[in-house]
Amino acid sequence: MSAAPPDRYRFLPTLTEVLQPAPEGVDAAPSLDHADLERRLREAVAAEVAQQCDAMAGRWRAELEAMVRALVDERLAAEVAARPDPNGGTAR
Repeated sequence: MSAAPPDRYRFLPTLTEVLQPAPEGVDAAPSLDHADLERRLREAVAAEVAQQCDAMAGRWRAELEAMVRALVDERLAAEVAARPDPNGGTAR
């Protein structure tokens, strides 16, 4: 097994790097309140749910319209077929 060229790992971060503390008065890692996180998550989920419901409503509306049209067409065809022909017999 051959060794990898030394420059292959040149851009990998090291675990021995020393971090300097944040300057005075600067919050290095801003803390988020649990209630704030919960509110933001609730808002994000609500927005996504609303978007998905809008998309589903459009599809359901189109499917319902197609079903109603098909049922009306069938019913009208049945009524026309059952109507007596003025020349005698039934119309077809």
